Amino acid sequence: MKENITHLTTVHSRYDTRIFSKECFSLDFEGYQVNLIVADGKGNETINGIRIIDIGRPKNRILRSTYYFIKILIKSFKIDSSVYHIHDPELVPLSIFLKLRKKKLIFDIHENITKQILAKEYLPKFTRKFLSKTYQFIERITLKNFDHLILAEDSYFDLYKQFDNTIIHNFPVVKNQLINSTNSPISQIVYVGHWFEIERGILELLQVINQLKTRNKIRLVLIGEFYKGSAAERLARKYIKENDLENYIIFKGRMKYHDIFPILASSTAGIVCLHPKDNFVTSYPTKLFEYMLSSIPVICSSFPLWERIISENDCGICVDPLNVTEIVNSIVYILDNPSQAAIMGENGRKAVISKYNWQNESKKLIKLYRDII
Repeated sequence: MKENITHLTTVHSRYDTRIFSKECFSLDFEGYQVNLIVADGKGNETINGIRIIDIGRPKNRILRSTYYFIKILIKSFKIDSSVYHIHDPELVPLSIFLKLRKKKLIFDIHENITKQILAKEYLPKFTRKFLSKTYQFIERITLKNFDHLILAEDSYFDLYKQFDNTIIHNFPVVKNQLINSTNSPISQIVYVGHWFEIERGILELLQVINQLKTRNKIRLVLIGEFYKGSAAERLARKYIKENDLENYIIFKGRMKYHDIFPILASSTAGIVCLHPKDNFVTSYPTKLFEYMLSSIPVICSSFPLWERIISENDCGICVDPLNVTEIVNSIVYILDNPSQAAIMGENGRKAVISKYNWQNESKKLIKLYRDII
């Protein structure tokens, strides 16, 4: 009989890359019965043996943290799994009730949560510090209920070193992705990721493409979504309209994980010029490794952590993310030196295949589950 395990999230998409495409698929392949409880209103479904259970979509964050908290708790009790794998900070208090039923519990910490709260644009500034401190207090009380913590980054290991933990990086899945095939007459620079705040560099990217639009047939491809009503969306759309950039930017919106790779493979370079915020500087951007896997050179912020990856593997160019001229010059270099760009792309792909891949990380996940069960 298959061991029954359940992943829980009310925040992430049912097809979230880390949760669904990587962790759930790896555990299903290993022979576990995997359940994934989500809150998106899209109904139940089963994919490759993974049962996705939908509790409905909350209309606002208050409902999500109250009524839907109770709904996901009741659903968790009904499923009655051996292990519960929690992905959202707001679901951490579930551990109190699940531990009373003697369940094994894992908390998957995707980001430095206290810093993440301080950076949330939709929260009034005067509440962010209070909420961050409140979360720290709740965390201190509840983390002792968890049998193990998973950390997606090395940078916050010291915050949780008193607990049993395993670092499992969010590196890409290596399958049969297309390698770089830039034989198109159009040169496209690609960015993968959602625009939750202007600090992710959207305005600088728009200024870059505005300066480069005089070059023949160049496009900026954006894979991801704006946070609706955010300053990032408002300012970006205003800049695009004022500078007549509609024909130079392609919005792809949210895409399934496996669908992004053909676009990456046909791109000239992948860009990730995030601003120097604490949570960015100390974290690996998954998109960086996805670009490398697709055999395209990377243009990224000159943070020491990122610079080490780029310099050790000679797979791209690091720039000051706030310096538009520097970003423009890096793109021009790649456009004007296709042979060198191809070498960078191939170097990046080799590095991911040998080191920075999910197949290596999944072994740590499987071992953790075997030890817990």
